[in-house]
Amino acid sequence: MNESIVELGYRPKIVQSRVNLGSTTRGTSGAIPEPVAAAIGRAAEHNKLLFVDFYAEWCGACKTMDRTTFQDPTVKNALERFVFLKVDADLHPGTARHFKVVGMPTLVVLDASGQEVYRQVGPIGAAELAQALTALPTVPNARLSRDSYHVHVSGLACPFCVYGLERSIGKIAGVDSVAVDLKSGLVRISVRDGVTLEEATVRETVQDAGFTVEAFELALPVALRDDGGD
Repeated sequence: MNESIVELGYRPKIVQSRVNLGSTTRGTSGAIPEPVAAAIGRAAEHNKLLFVDFYAEWCGACKTMDRTTFQDPTVKNALERFVFLKVDADLHPGTARHFKVVGMPTLVVLDASGQEVYRQVGPIGAAELAQALTALPTVPNARLSRDSYHVHVSGLACPFCVYGLERSIGKIAGVDSVAVDLKSGLVRISVRDGVTLEEATVRETVQDAGFTVEAFELALPVALRDDGGD
């Protein structure tokens, strides 16, 4: 019985003890953690949705999907509209908790604001997955609606710096997602509809976290809303 459960991708006792995923509620709060945050930034830049495959090395179903579903030509074609990201839930337990992952594989599609638009828990066949992905709104035809900001920060030296800065900025009222690029020092911040991010607030927050703002600018909006408009 245990082998059959593992083959299907479910191992609740081990996941709970190693990843500590907690509640299964779909809602999330706080800054979106890495590596998803950076991937959302890439998706926004290319006007694509983000497809996240949460997996684990012990998950037999995950390995089967890698050999079958994800190798199917129809799925590969459907995924061309997405930025594709694989996340090992055991290596990124905080990210798994943030997205309420309770079984592997878990497939999640996010828009450029980090909002979930699709979720599949457990293995899925190629035809069903391709159909589901094709049915999702086409991002390039959607209307941009939320503002985002680019902040260039100096003083970042390690992943712990990135994590601390993301947490600090994520606590600013109205901030929806934060993505920090360690190499360039670029911080991408998206805010909720109707929110204006004050430069003074960002500078003070970054300074309190131990870093310095070199530049602050309003970037292209990143959130997408399919409302049928131009």
